Amino acid sequence: MLINYLSINHSRRRYKQECNYSYLSVQFWYYTVVGRTSMKTVVALCLLAVFCTVHANPLDILRQGVERARNDVRDTINKLDRLRSNTVQKTVSESVHSLSNQKMLLIKFSDTMIKAIKNQTEAAKAKSKNAQTCYDNALNLFNGIKATAMQNGDQCVETAKTSIKNQLAFIDDLISVGQQHVARLDSIFPNCFSGNIFQMQQCVALQLGQANQLVKNWFAGANRAEWTAASASRDISRQSNICIASVFKPTNDQITDATYAAYECIKNL
Repeated sequence: MLINYLSINHSRRRYKQECNYSYLSVQFWYYTVVGRTSMKTVVALCLLAVFCTVHANPLDILRQGVERARNDVRDTINKLDRLRSNTVQKTVSESVHSLSNQKMLLIKFSDTMIKAIKNQTEAAKAKSKNAQTCYDNALNLFNGIKATAMQNGDQCVETAKTSIKNQLAFIDDLISVGQQHVARLDSIFPNCFSGNIFQMQQCVALQLGQANQLVKNWFAGANRAEWTAASASRDISRQSNICIASVFKPTNDQITDATYAAYECIKNL
């Protein structure tokens, strides 16, 4: 393996040396006959420089192609990872925000009703009626209604969180395939290593072309990921809002019924 590597480096150095020797020869000739053929000499030097550039480092050009493809895939993998995290966070945040609003409305309504019952209780006590039991029963009912609604509302949020993660599983698959492409690109040069530099160039060019086609197809799927993720997020947020609304909608009637029951309790003392 080391001998082959040294052989390749020797071949590449030989290309460069030949170019350098040719360049020096042309320079010498240029300075000796510059008066008559300066323009031709300039053209010759330019052509020689182009020839040396093209033929001196063919593997470097292929290596740069591999590196560009690998970097593009890695950048896209990072974008997919951020897309997944941001979409989950956005979806859950919207669900939590909806739940928080419903909790706030329920607490506000409950506090208003329990305050009214408290006033009725104190008025009854002023008339020497023991209305505390009526108040305590109402308070227990209110607390039970709120606890049940909030627990079920929290479950709506957890369901949304689980659902969006499941819907974004395709991003995990894309990332996994992308990592396989990176590994494939990394293996091109080791797999193609040969003491014959031209054979190695042909092998690298062939495998890089095949890898680039696979990567191109992968990019097509990755480019659709953002739209798919956004659509899934909207659907799950809508479902979560429906779930939360269905949990809290009955609470107003339940609180109202408990309030009337407390009034009747106090009235019948």
